[in-house]
Amino acid sequence: SDIKGYQHDYTNENELSSKIKGYQDGICTEWVQAGLDGQPNEVNLLNKLKVVSKSSADFEKANDVLNKIEQELAGWTAAERLQEVEDIVRTKVGNFSETMYVEQLRIKVDKKSLELANIRKKSSAMGLLLENIDEENKYIHKQLDSINEPWRGLLKRIVINPLIYAAPLLSNKTSWNKPLAKTSASIQEQDVDIAKIASEAQLSDLQLTLMLAMANKYHWTPWKALLLDDPTQHHDLVHAASVFDVIRDYIINFDYQVMMSTHDSMQANFFHRKLENEGVPSKIYKLVSRKDGVIAERIL
Repeated sequence: SDIKGYQHDYTNENELSSKIKGYQDGICTEWVQAGLDGQPNEVNLLNKLKVVSKSSADFEKANDVLNKIEQELAGWTAAERLQEVEDIVRTKVGNFSETMYVEQLRIKVDKKSLELANIRKKSSAMGLLLENIDEENKYIHKQLDSINEPWRGLLKRIVINPLIYAAPLLSNKTSWNKPLAKTSASIQEQDVDIAKIASEAQLSDLQLTLMLAMANKYHWTPWKALLLDDPTQHHDLVHAASVFDVIRDYIINFDYQVMMSTHDSMQANFFHRKLENEGVPSKIYKLVSRKDGVIAERIL
C-alpha cells in the first residue's frame, strides 16, 4: 500500500510539473513576442516599462505639437479666405467706402422691391382682367347660341342651298384652351368651314341675316335702324328679291328704319316699288359729282 501511495504522488507531481512547464513556455513565448530580451524576469520587465513610458510621453508631446500645427494651418486658411473676401469687396466697392456702398445697395434693393410689388399688382390685375374676359366670352357664346334658330329661319328665306341653312351655323368650340365660335357645314359627316363652300352672295347673306337676327334679339340702341352697305352686290335680281323681302318685313313688322346703298339702280327701283306696294314710304337718292363736291340728289 505504501508503494501505491508513492506511485500516486509521483503521478500527481509529474502532471503538475508538466503544467508548470507549459505555463513557463507560454510566458517565454509572450516575452519574446513583446520584444523583451533574455529570460523573463522582473528587472528586464521594469526596464522595458520605463522605455515604453518614455516613448508614450514623447508621442503625446509630438501629438500636441501636431495639433498646434493643424490649428495654425486652419488659421492661415481662414485668413487667406478672409483676404479673398476683402479683395472681392474692395473690387465691388471701388472708390466708395463700404458704408456708402452698402447704402447704395439698400437703395437699389428698395427700388427693385417696389418694382416687384408693382409687377405683382399688374399681374394680379391682368389675372382679374383675363377672368372677366373669360366670363364675358362665356356670356357672348351663350348669346350666340340663342341666335342660331332665328338666324336659320332668315337664311331659309334667302339661301336655297340646304348645306348652308341646315348647317350647325354658330358652333362653340375650344381651341388652345380658348372658346371659338365658327360656322360650318356637314359634308359626308365632316365639318367644313362654310366660307369654303359658299358663294360671295351666300357669304353676304350669312353676314346680313346674322346681323338682322342679332339686331332683333338685342336692342343696342333706342333707334331701331339698319345701315346696309350694298347687301345685294353679288346677287341677281331674283335672289336680291328674297333679301328685299326680309328687309321689308323688318320695316313693317318690327318698325325698323333702313338706309341702304347699292350700285345697281335696277335693284334700287325694284325695292322702292316693293315698299310702295306695301304702303311703306321710301326715297331714292343718287350721289352726283359736282364742282364743289359730291351731293345726294333725290330721284324718287
